[in-house]
Amino acid sequence: MRPRAFLFGVAFALVQALSFAWAQQENKLPSVGVLSNSPLTSPHLQAFRQGLRDLGYVEGKNIRIVAKSAEGSPDRFPELARELVQLNVNVMVVAGDQGLRAAKEATDAIPIVVAACDPLDSLVVSIARPEVRQRV
Repeated sequence: MRPRAFLFGVAFALVQALSFAWAQQENKLPSVGVLSNSPLTSPHLQAFRQGLRDLGYVEGKNIRIVAKSAEGSPDRFPELARELVQLNVNVMVVAGDQGLRAAKEATDAIPIVVAACDPLDSLVVSIARPEVRQRV
């Protein structure tokens, strides 16, 4: 799968989650918290933003994006995930197993869209029951 098509798919999943979150709140811009290990200027994050623009979401106009980067130090994920929860984002977009684990440990109330991992492999019980799988 081409990276652009994959990121567009992630953006589409995010829009679905945002629609649900936004329906619950009026008069506020829906906010997307992004948890990444890449720099905030990475092509992946720029492609994600472009995918949202392609779907009609414009930062500051009808959506707010709060991006946090571990800058290559995944041990910072838990702290950054908690920051996103404190900022009361409507949905989180995370990359990889470590980002998903940190987000799931930080909240069970905010929808999480994950890119670039197989959550069923090691992190969640099922799509219908996405609570964190216990490690043995």
